[in-house]
Amino acid sequence: MADHIQAALGLQVRPNVRSLPQHASHVVEIDDPDIDRLAYEQRIELLADVIESTDWETLIDAAKARFGSSR
Repeated sequence: MADHIQAALGLQVRPNVRSLPQHASHVVEIDDPDIDRLAYEQRIELLADVIESTDWETLIDAAKARFGSSR
């Protein structure tokens, strides 16, 4: 993508194109360079715990009440 942007704009330098997660990580590091991050396995475990502990029926019912059941 960076190459396409460079060619389309006729730039002599390569643009710095990052994904949203990369950009967010960089912004967090600027604010707190010593921040600890979860390892890949820890992120997977955290996500699994959130999915398992969420009352999905309540969320679905609330969404239906708010937006209707046609969505």
